[in-house]
Amino acid sequence: MPFLAASLVAIRRKCGKAYCLCASGEGHPAHLLTFKDGRKQRAVYVPQEIVKEVAQWVKSHKRLKQLIRDISGLQIAMVRLQVRLRREQRKA
Repeated sequence: MPFLAASLVAIRRKCGKAYCLCASGEGHPAHLLTFKDGRKQRAVYVPQEIVKEVAQWVKSHKRLKQLIRDISGLQIAMVRLQVRLRREQRKA
């Protein structure tokens, strides 16, 4: 399952053609994938044909991050339980 550590952003862009309706209006819909590259924020244009697929990849990453947090919480609980059991064994 592919995943992307990024955000998908919907924007409006003007194409630059003087005769286009976007010149005096809101602009054409477009999507950008934004992500960190080291300390810099980067953006990549996403073609309309793959927006749904890229959105799913971003969603998969968010789900993966949540699963890692959940697993980490369980591991911390296991460590705390081991510490408590060892203390109880020393007292007995």
